[in-house]
Amino acid sequence: MSTIDTESWRRRLPSRTARRGWLHDYMLTIVLTCLFVLSWVGQFITHIIEVGNDANVHGQSFAWSDFWPRFLSATFENWQSEFLQLFTFVTLTTYLIHRNSAESVDGNDEIKAMLEELLARTEPSDPHSPRVPPA
Repeated sequence: MSTIDTESWRRRLPSRTARRGWLHDYMLTIVLTCLFVLSWVGQFITHIIEVGNDANVHGQSFAWSDFWPRFLSATFENWQSEFLQLFTFVTLTTYLIHRNSAESVDGNDEIKAMLEELLARTEPSDPHSPRVPPA
C-alpha cells in the first residue's frame, strides 16, 4: 500500500486567492447593481402610487400615458443631480486642498518629507557600515 504525499499535491494547487470565483471578483459590481435596480424599482412603485392617487383626486383612472413622462422626468432629474454632485466633488478635490484629507494632494508632500527624515535617521553615514535600527 502506498502513502499519499499530500504536500506535493497541495503545492500544485493554485493559491487561495487564485481559486476565488467570479462572484468574489465582481462582488462590488453585483452589489451596486442590485442596489441601483432596487432603488429604481422603489421609485417606479412610488410613482405608480403617486400618479394613481393624483388621478383619483381628479376623478380619473390611472393611465400609463400620464405615468411615463413623470417617471422618466424624475429619473433623469435624480441622475442629473447625482452626476452634477459627483462632477463638482471630483473637480473641486482636484484643485482645492483640505489638510490631511486622503483626497487632497498635500498629504504626498508631508509623507515624502517624513520618509526622507526617517531614512536620514536610520541610514548610516558610512555606506559600508552595517545598518543598525534606532533604539
